[in-house]
Amino acid sequence: MRILLANPHGFCAGVVMAIRTLDRALELFGPPLYVYHEIVHNNHVVESFRQRGVVFVRRHRRGPRRGPPDL
Repeated sequence: MRILLANPHGFCAGVVMAIRTLDRALELFGPPLYVYHEIVHNNHVVESFRQRGVVFVRRHRRGPRRGPPDL
């Protein structure tokens, strides 16, 4: 069997924008940073953000707005 890998390969423009936006938010606000759901379908990227202090949540917070912003 012969497998051909397309070159170049990488992330689509939407994924690149999501990663850059979250990187910038971390620079501006610092951890912890709460983000609604995982921003990309790539476990390596998601885990690297978790290690940097991003908390992925399934529901938006309710109640008073205290602490870091939700994205």
